Amino acid sequence: SGAKSFNMMAMPMFIFAGSLMVYGSTPRLMRFVNMMLRKMPGGLGATALAACGFFGAVSGSGVASAAAIGKIIGPEMLEQKYPRGLTVGLIAAGGTMACIIPPSIVMVVYASSSGASVGDMFLAGFVPGFICILIGLNTFFAVKRGNKENVEKTDYTAKERLRIIGDALLPLLMPIFVLGGVFSGICTATEASVVAVIYSFILAVFVYRELTLREFYKVAAESVVTTGVI
Repeated sequence: SGAKSFNMMAMPMFIFAGSLMVYGSTPRLMRFVNMMLRKMPGGLGATALAACGFFGAVSGSGVASAAAIGKIIGPEMLEQKYPRGLTVGLIAAGGTMACIIPPSIVMVVYASSSGASVGDMFLAGFVPGFICILIGLNTFFAVKRGNKENVEKTDYTAKERLRIIGDALLPLLMPIFVLGGVFSGICTATEASVVAVIYSFILAVFVYRELTLREFYKVAAESVVTTGVI
């Protein structure tokens, strides 16, 4: 009966939405973030952290963020001679930003237990979650180790930039719909989580056409397992 709460229903929905975003949306967000941050020292590490932040703003789950982003960027970081420990540490720490950046599952669970307002907690976590102090720490490590990355530093053409921004535009709207709905009072956090699932499903199936029926079953099952673990 403790878990039978309207607020708690947001947890499986946000996890499900984050899992669906892997099909088409997450790689496009990664390319956008990489374009913006690649020239700074430790650009690949900064990309990993920023991508974890974006993903956390959809899924609300630190585990899901670290797993989804780590699978994509982890091997590339190792290839660019990032120390294995630093690679794991950055991705794991990046995942923890999802505990602060709304919609945080930790906040949902706490609010359900304490009677606090989920919307107020989301609002309180918005600014500290997006300060991205971890990116500054990554830059410090990069300078200290001589910024040994061999990432291509040449500029994108204007056409390439516009294409990358255009590809990332629809996924970038997801946090705006979710957080905007909650902060404006149009919907509750639980209702916003359902909107996130529907939106991510439409992108994965009808826009990017990367989600098959077999993969949908797999994503649904994994989301149930993750929810059960929490």
